[in-house]
Amino acid sequence: MKPSILIGTALGGYGYPAYSAHSQFGLISNMMKAEVVCDVVIECNNFLEEARNKICVAAMEKGATHVLFLDSDIVVSPQAVKALLDMDTPIASGLYFMRFPPHKPVAYRDKKPITDFPENEVIEVDYAGMGCCLIQVDLLNKMYTKMKKPRFFAFEDGLGEDVWFCNHAKELCGAVTKVHTGAKVGHVGWCIFTDEHFRRTEDCQWLKDPNHSYLRVMKGANLNA
Repeated sequence: MKPSILIGTALGGYGYPAYSAHSQFGLISNMMKAEVVCDVVIECNNFLEEARNKICVAAMEKGATHVLFLDSDIVVSPQAVKALLDMDTPIASGLYFMRFPPHKPVAYRDKKPITDFPENEVIEVDYAGMGCCLIQVDLLNKMYTKMKKPRFFAFEDGLGEDVWFCNHAKELCGAVTKVHTGAKVGHVGWCIFTDEHFRRTEDCQWLKDPNHSYLRVMKGANLNA
């Protein structure tokens, strides 16, 4: 069956960087030509979990097979999305990296970012960010049946909404979060942060000094995540 993907962006009160908009509009055009996009939803809401929940409900109501979360600060290619689609798994995430040094991946095992990952492989993680994440709507339907309400994302128990979703998807339906390490995407800050930034800073000793001027500036800019 041909996929029908709803692309959803939860703005959470933030704007749309030009680099992200350019890449995402290009992606949408490419996918529309392939006739695999059923709709695009940009949900503006200061409560990020509510925005994500509304996007999930829209995907369910429109009969989509997948919802593709693309955050407004993500630069993505059609090839990366195709790699996620080819995984054919309930939760498929691309690999992107924090804007804050040492720019570790936004994917975790045992509450730690995965820093020693194989290239161009599919790996299991405990949870991943929703910046570029493809979710099968069949999973959302199963979760809805068990929860009796469309509450897929929440900030609870000190957890981010993405962690909450991955944990509950596994607890309720046995769905494992997977990351394709070859589906790398950019994370827009003052530049487009990629795995190259992670590689360059991985062994830098100055990053271990919390009083270093660069780290103080970055913390003041509030760009972590």
